[in-house]
Amino acid sequence: MNTKRWVAVVLAVVVLILSFGSGSLKSKINREQDQKIVNSFTKNFTSVFEKMNENVLEIGNPSVRIAVIHLNGVISAQSSTSILSGSTYNHDLFMNELHQIYNDPTVQAVLLVVNSPGGGVYESAEIHRTLEAIIRDKEIPLYVSMQNMAASGGYYVSAPAQKIFATPDTITGSIGVIIKGTNLSGLYEKFGIKEMVFKSGTHKDIMSTSREMTQEEQKIMQKMIDNSYERFLDVIVKGRGIDKEKLRKLADGRIYDGAQAKEVGLVDELGFKEDALAALKASDSLLNNAQVFEYNPAGTLLDQWLKKLPLGSKTSEITELLNKFPVQSAPVLMYYYGGM
Repeated sequence: MNTKRWVAVVLAVVVLILSFGSGSLKSKINREQDQKIVNSFTKNFTSVFEKMNENVLEIGNPSVRIAVIHLNGVISAQSSTSILSGSTYNHDLFMNELHQIYNDPTVQAVLLVVNSPGGGVYESAEIHRTLEAIIRDKEIPLYVSMQNMAASGGYYVSAPAQKIFATPDTITGSIGVIIKGTNLSGLYEKFGIKEMVFKSGTHKDIMSTSREMTQEEQKIMQKMIDNSYERFLDVIVKGRGIDKEKLRKLADGRIYDGAQAKEVGLVDELGFKEDALAALKASDSLLNNAQVFEYNPAGTLLDQWLKKLPLGSKTSEITELLNKFPVQSAPVLMYYYGGM
């Protein structure tokens, strides 16, 4: 972390503590200042306070290790905004796990456990790229164990694996791209609401909630979807070796259970996490006596730090403030199971 980020963290902490000492934080800082503090404060917490602890799952050779990493929930950077809320998926922390694996010479294999309906195009691509780098640069195997669901982006991030395991009842597939918006123009008209819009170009407010989309705008959006869809197919073709035209017939957005996915070549084996781990160990004699571990990043240094502060009941006010993150309201491209 550079000096500027350290200064931002220190200043944010100082402002928070001083504010609590002199009365309600909300009475001292206006909403705009609140947001600036929150953005600066939390932007730096992942790297400073969310250190990776490790849990050893199976004792073995500490110089030859298998990392078990869990991808649970919607793959979105928005999930990581509430540090104290116990969000299921935290993108920054998950990427931190991948970076630690990349830089740890003792990690000789990775088991990725996926339970996700997918998520953002950007975040899914970032995970996929990093997993590819781990496989390529470290020359180590990656196996995937799909749990209840590994759909859309959940399948996208699984594609580079040497072997994919799913249970017979796993929901997977949903290969494709989706973007959603809401047209509230009828509601606006009913209540006499008129939105004032000044724009530099015809399509500057494309997908606005206050008007119908034109046919030209629908074509623009569909072209974006189609381009992203082709990139999704390319990822699977590269990772799974499936003919693209055959894949196109499978990838119409439908979901498959694990047994169906195995029949069409989207997964390799039916089994649970233990089966995937056993197969991973058996794939290389070097891994027979490997230590198996997982990261345990949830609620470590940040929770301990807050508990040590003499704030008493003010802790809940910190939580409320830290949860006041900007929610991305603009439509975004998603590798996401649309039935959720």
